[in-house]
Amino acid sequence: LSNSYFSNDAYSVVHLFAYYLIVNKERYKIRLTAKVNNITNNKYYNVFSGNDEGMGFTPQDPTRTSGGVVMEF
Repeated sequence: LSNSYFSNDAYSVVHLFAYYLIVNKERYKIRLTAKVNNITNNKYYNVFSGNDEGMGFTPQDPTRTSGGVVMEF
């Protein structure tokens, strides 16, 4: 964590998104989806923006996963 409200240590955030096409008909398609945010669980923080609404040193999202079904007509 940097000692300044206006700067941050360098970081990289890696996300992953994938889908699998289950049904591929002329009138509709069905896909399964999966998403993983911050797959390396990198710890990073917001910096102060210099206005009254700043939330300096606010931790950002840890690893988060989600999935779903997409139906396209």
